[in-house]
Amino acid sequence: MSNNYAGMRRALAGQPKGTIERCAQRLLDIRRRLAPLRTQKKDSSLLLATWNIRDFDSNKFGFGPRLPETFYYIAEMIACFDLVAIQEVNRDLSALEKVMKILGREWDYIATDTTAGSGGNSERMAFVYNTEKVWFRKIAGEVVLPEGHLVVSSKKAKAPKGQPDVEPKTVEMEQQFARSPFLVAFQSSWFRFSLCTVHIYYGADSGEQLKRRIGPAPRRVFRRPAG
Repeated sequence: MSNNYAGMRRALAGQPKGTIERCAQRLLDIRRRLAPLRTQKKDSSLLLATWNIRDFDSNKFGFGPRLPETFYYIAEMIACFDLVAIQEVNRDLSALEKVMKILGREWDYIATDTTAGSGGNSERMAFVYNTEKVWFRKIAGEVVLPEGHLVVSSKKAKAPKGQPDVEPKTVEMEQQFARSPFLVAFQSSWFRFSLCTVHIYYGADSGEQLKRRIGPAPRRVFRRPAG
């Protein structure tokens, strides 16, 4: 196991009494529970995972910043795999950097820029991978929908400024993904492959935002050329 736990005592020194012992015990428990998965790690296999680490780690929704010990738990679980796609990485990469430091020098990552707009939440997506098993083939991009294949959703349109307020009308809009899917090329031994990760629009538990989330796939719109 290559995780860098040598600095754990120093990193958790300012935490309440018993934190270090609790963290060590929980790491042993996690390792024990994931032992069957670890047995599948071999030269002839490639273990992939995807993980939405909620609000990692900005506290913009008020759930509180993560405790220092939790970064060790996250690293312990990531280390069970060869490559992990992670969603909801924050604009500030310090939380991800903490995990990478714990994972050790043989681990690396590639991340998107942040997605602007209310639907994007200033989030990134990232691939974290073990460079002893997987390497980046220097090809990466984001999926952008062409005209005619845009996502169709409903939105309430307000009256133009200066006009009397009226009941907002519901209009259909064509738009891109709330967060552009992230596509990256990798290689493991002779096997070349590309992976695409996406954080689907959540919206709300009811109303138009729920309809958008569970609506049909993007439809193709044909337009007659002008003239």
